[in-house]
Amino acid sequence: MNSNLFRYEPSALSIHNGFSGRLVINSSHTFDTEVLRYFIGLQTKNSGSCITGVSGNWECSDGNNHSPSDVDRDNGPCRVGGNVYYIDVEYGPCPTAGEEEMSFDFDAGNPRNGGGGISSGNNPCAPSLVVDCGNGTMPIAGDNGNAISPLTTAFLNSLTLTLTRTQLQFINDPAQESLVRQIDIFLAEEGHSPEAQAFAIEAIIAMEEDPNTEVYFDDKLINQLTGRAKCVFNILKGSSPTFSSSFIHDNFGSDKTVGVKLLMSDLSSYITLGGDGAAALTQLNYDANLNNRRKHKIVFDPNVLNTMSNLETALVLLHEIVHAELMERCIQLGMFTQIDTNMNIYNFSSNPPVGTSFEDNYYAYMVNWYNLNSANNSQWVHNLFTIDVVRQNLISSLLDGNAFLNDPIAPFPVSTSPLSSLTTVQIMESFSWNGLEETAEYQNLTMSQINLIELVTSEINLNYTKICTD
Repeated sequence: MNSNLFRYEPSALSIHNGFSGRLVINSSHTFDTEVLRYFIGLQTKNSGSCITGVSGNWECSDGNNHSPSDVDRDNGPCRVGGNVYYIDVEYGPCPTAGEEEMSFDFDAGNPRNGGGGISSGNNPCAPSLVVDCGNGTMPIAGDNGNAISPLTTAFLNSLTLTLTRTQLQFINDPAQESLVRQIDIFLAEEGHSPEAQAFAIEAIIAMEEDPNTEVYFDDKLINQLTGRAKCVFNILKGSSPTFSSSFIHDNFGSDKTVGVKLLMSDLSSYITLGGDGAAALTQLNYDANLNNRRKHKIVFDPNVLNTMSNLETALVLLHEIVHAELMERCIQLGMFTQIDTNMNIYNFSSNPPVGTSFEDNYYAYMVNWYNLNSANNSQWVHNLFTIDVVRQNLISSLLDGNAFLNDPIAPFPVSTSPLSSLTTVQIMESFSWNGLEETAEYQNLTMSQINLIELVTSEINLNYTKICTD
């Protein structure tokens, strides 16, 4: 037989009918008996037992004395700090079939005279009450019998220390039941890892911030893109196995512990090497010595993207997501001790990479080589695009999406275009070099190749459709 003392604070915001921590009831607060019944019953979920006894009484807060003017100094009004109602719950083995089970009723009485208490009766685990003992699950607000796991509810309860009141009200709204269920499934699949919980928090914040947010839990990706950028992304994700698998799920989702967030924001204060406004940038803050958790935040400027064609927009999306994926691959191989993209800090580790395959070791070798030996050292991050089949995968994604991004009536290139003699593969091959002009491989291209790249880029900008329908 165990005995636990809980304190309940009804002024806190309820998260799906549950509270974490101690039960505390001050005399100035509302005495919410239904929540008390629920929370006390919830303890049986964590213990694997049933409630076998409940009792309660009023006491002074923080051990303060009762007023010395009271005749009954043990039960009279508290001198300072108000009153607290303490609930003592005993639990033990659940009754076997045919045995009477216990329930409890609340009668707090008057805190000024020490009255009130909790009386034992029939079963708190009975179907007529909130709690259903023994099945390892519990209901949520507004639910009709389906249940989320105790671990997920405990996680949601803990968010009172993490989220703002507005965000807490959002996730506690019965209208968000579907989101809660997705979080429950996601956390269970991820073993309730700290990284998975961190992503779930990011998802809640993003959904409260923008109701049009799309969260792909399997891919650990939060999509807050808008307008044509969102349309193009959805086409890429739906049409390209290479994009959705190689660049997203395999590298950021199933076997990784990080999240990716795509969003729109004004980047006019960021200027590219060519002096133009930045279309997008990838933000990452990582310190191996402080916290191995991280998220890749990719920001796109709607003002710049609005001037681009569908295919240019697709390339920008792909380019930045590949940036994030390549950085994540480096981190997974233990190649960095710190990254702060805003400050252009990339501190390489002196330890050898942790990769065991030939591909991992080759990739790590090339990353180090480019960082140490590139004629334009600042471009080493773009040189990574030319390792292995990264750029080829990017080309494959462009080819997959082209059929759905192109004008269905007059597909690019039209017969009068200077590109009409080229195959679609040749066009995408040339176009994929955009953004990589400062890399060593681009500098080694022939002048005729560079001229073709520039012609393809110009034609796509001028004549590829800007109308997107997903």
